[in-house]
Amino acid sequence: MDPIVDARAAGATRRGDRIFSKDFNLVLFANALAFGSFYLLLATLPLFVKHLGGSDTDVGIVMGSFAITAVVLRPFVGRYSDVSGRKRLMIWGAVAVAAICLLYGEATGVVFLVLLRVAYGVGWAVFGTAAWAMASDIAPARRRGEAMGYFGIAMNISMAVGPAAGVFLVQTWGYDALFWVAAALAGAAALGSLGLSSDHVVRERRGSRRGAAGTVLLTSALFPSAVLICMALTYASVITFLPVYAEVRDLGNPGVFFSVYAVFLIVSRGPLGKASDRFGRGHVVAPGMALIAVSMLLLAWVSTFAGMLVVAAIYGLAVGAVQPVLMAWTVDRARLSERGAAMGTFTAAMDVGVGVGSLAWGVLADASGFGAVYVASAAVAGLGLLLLVGGGGLRSQALGVDHSSREGRA
Repeated sequence: MDPIVDARAAGATRRGDRIFSKDFNLVLFANALAFGSFYLLLATLPLFVKHLGGSDTDVGIVMGSFAITAVVLRPFVGRYSDVSGRKRLMIWGAVAVAAICLLYGEATGVVFLVLLRVAYGVGWAVFGTAAWAMASDIAPARRRGEAMGYFGIAMNISMAVGPAAGVFLVQTWGYDALFWVAAALAGAAALGSLGLSSDHVVRERRGSRRGAAGTVLLTSALFPSAVLICMALTYASVITFLPVYAEVRDLGNPGVFFSVYAVFLIVSRGPLGKASDRFGRGHVVAPGMALIAVSMLLLAWVSTFAGMLVVAAIYGLAVGAVQPVLMAWTVDRARLSERGAAMGTFTAAMDVGVGVGSLAWGVLADASGFGAVYVASAAVAGLGLLLLVGGGGLRSQALGVDHSSREGRA
């Protein structure tokens, strides 16, 4: 082979495998801002519910209610984005989130706050589904696990800063200032989305078999999504009740828990995603689910600030092994023209876990206390591990192979 031609081919391959392109950076930036808005409210909305006179069950309802509309809408948004494109959905979704954040300050009771959270779920479903689909379009196939890991890092940086910053804003300037800053960040996410050069929509080739393309939920995404639900149920117990749990047990500022969690999540996502590209998705997800179970058991009995931070570190490492790798696996299994539907199914599964978990854990906390919540969360993580192993996930997971190239095949 001509060495010059060979060198050119190698250079083209390297360019094609580049992760941090202009559009990837922009969608990463917009996603970080949107999640910055979300995480400002993470440790403060439960306290706001208490401020309005709500119970632990009310906290669960408020925190989980946004997932109701998100679960219903995400699969439809994902399928629609495969046809119409991602960019406009990102813009309008972020604008809707900003508007709802401004209305939070008008809430004087739990019922109105629940209605606002349901509306918030609309904007969050539209923006989030389109953003993750856009990222999966842009990510190079051979480095998808690594790229999805890096993409989530922006979200985790927001988590590292957001909860503690939210508590600081409330303590310093009050809830109105909190809601204005959250709205400003969501508005900035909309502006960042405007800079995307295209929608990166991949059309099906003429004559290709659509298969499940007319359906809302994508069949190929269901197995990794089922494992994700188990992880999301544990996540619901943390984001919904850790702030109140820390206050009841006098564990210190709960925002620091989320900061430590996010730091370990940030440092683990890229390397673990890269490991899944090389060794297989399931061989990274399985140890992650086991660590989630361990961290939940430890959280049930933690009694010191230092112990709480140790749990945060373990949990961050574990989620870094599970969530981005499951997402890459979901994209691996989808056709090029089904990636929006794949992300709609996958992200809806996350919302199912968070929504159902927030409601169920609230009832359990009122009945049996927070210790029972975290023991039950550990059991759910164990169930996810059994599902992964028993369902053949360790044998059939993608080994860095791009199955989305099946476009047009029978």
